[in-house]
Amino acid sequence: MLIGGGGFIGRALTQRFLNSGNTVITWCTASNVPNPPDTIHIVNDLLEQSAHEQDALLRDVDVVFYLASNTTPSTGATDLAHEIEINLLPFSRYLTALIRQPTLRLIYLSSGGSIYDPANPLPATENTALCAQSCYATGKIAMETFLSNAYRHRPTDLMILRPSNIYGPGQPYKTSFGF
Repeated sequence: MLIGGGGFIGRALTQRFLNSGNTVITWCTASNVPNPPDTIHIVNDLLEQSAHEQDALLRDVDVVFYLASNTTPSTGATDLAHEIEINLLPFSRYLTALIRQPTLRLIYLSSGGSIYDPANPLPATENTALCAQSCYATGKIAMETFLSNAYRHRPTDLMILRPSNIYGPGQPYKTSFGF
């Protein structure tokens, strides 16, 4: 399952999984996936379903990729309330549904480009201290903290990835990305 499957990375992963013969369940806006094949099941209202309905949908899922973010480092820079409302609140609701599944593995896509202290030398390691530079980064660090606590007794079921400035084919060009 991909949560945030309609974005740049989600669309690329969906295609990769489909090419490997997998069935993909994705949470995204249906308009992002025109005429999806039968092997893509789009869920737009997972958070509006009862806990029983959520559990039924997640029962046969092995791995969830959490890619969803409604802000970017630039759009979520200064408004913490907005970051909480559109990213942290839905995240907490998804996390509540996911941790009810004892065998579900979670891969969370965080942000390496915004959560490290720019004064520290690169490359960053697993032990590099985190230092939020914006409300967006504060939200990412909070999500990582919630995940680490929720999966404390199941650490092998959680992977946090921290990519930095992902850009590739099919993504709208933004001059701030550079090359």
